[in-house]
Amino acid sequence: MNQRNTYSAAFAMVAVLTLGCFPEYDPPPELDFINVDQGLFDPSSGPLEIGLSEPVILKTLNVSLYLGRTDEDFRLCFPDIDGNLKPGCTEEAVVVMGPCSANPANASRDLQASNGLSFSCEGGKIIVDETKRRVTIETASSLAPFETYRVVIASGLSDEVGRTRKVPIEETFQVKSSIPCKPTSFSSGFYFSTFDIEAPARGQFHFLFWIEVNSETGQTKLYGSRLRPKDNVDAALNRNISDWNVDRNPETGSDIFATGQTAELGQESVFSVFPFTLSVNQPRILASSVELSGQVSLMSTATSSSSVKVINGRLTSPQIFLGDGAAQSDLGSGYGSATMIEIPSDEAPTLVDGLPSSISVEEVQSGFGPCGD
Repeated sequence: MNQRNTYSAAFAMVAVLTLGCFPEYDPPPELDFINVDQGLFDPSSGPLEIGLSEPVILKTLNVSLYLGRTDEDFRLCFPDIDGNLKPGCTEEAVVVMGPCSANPANASRDLQASNGLSFSCEGGKIIVDETKRRVTIETASSLAPFETYRVVIASGLSDEVGRTRKVPIEETFQVKSSIPCKPTSFSSGFYFSTFDIEAPARGQFHFLFWIEVNSETGQTKLYGSRLRPKDNVDAALNRNISDWNVDRNPETGSDIFATGQTAELGQESVFSVFPFTLSVNQPRILASSVELSGQVSLMSTATSSSSVKVINGRLTSPQIFLGDGAAQSDLGSGYGSATMIEIPSDEAPTLVDGLPSSISVEEVQSGFGPCGD
């Protein structure tokens, strides 16, 4: 071959490569969008939505939502087989919803979505539209304001020609709150609290709550212990804390911890607790994702010369269980009312005596993290 022919062959090879005779790389499905603005999700605008770059094979779609607890490398914190968290983790990345598998055999038609298919799972459901590219995530309970979450689409996601992702799709976001972070006049203190359950069955439970408030931001923490009336005390009417005992027996007592937000909005003072688990012993009741909210007002009492704060509100749970183990029954959703009456400081127990046995004074006074976006 002479030099001219060599140049011609080389030119032809370059032309072949340039003109794309070799197939272009077609990647597996990728994240196209998520309705999160600069890492902040606004629940008032609708449910969380994810768009994929191309249609997918439904049975390969598997979605989970976690509390965004991560290590220094932003990897989700899961315990090992011995229940220990890896170095750099202080809290476990608890599952909020899922895994939600889009197995067509388990699909139901969603009437609110055009030709959408709905797939239920623990903690909520996902809806996949007719394009097989858009995924709507609906959780059974509201996402906690100011909290960080991570949505994960598991590895193995495939497009319609079988190209499969080897790694998961993960997106982290924080939830916007309708309650602003701003100074509040609401102060920390003990509250005699009564939960009147209306459904799925009527019942009444009493708790002693210490409410810790950051006066500069309104951030709130609740620490609760089950209360038992002393002998011959009318549990339905008596709200004198000296006539009640904190039940510290692990077989019958209950400890509660939750976080929330308090704020003055116009002429109203509002109190909101983010979803928490309400666990009651004797009878054994477990209510998941309980939400508690109410309005704060003042009332006079027979034992105090000054007014005390009262929180009147509602509590709801999407799922309530009765019993343990094989005997456990799913009672479905539930709701009721809550009344929390401030105990005057001269009548209240000391902090160490009034806190749940599982919580130390040091933990309560350890402060708050950042508030808001």
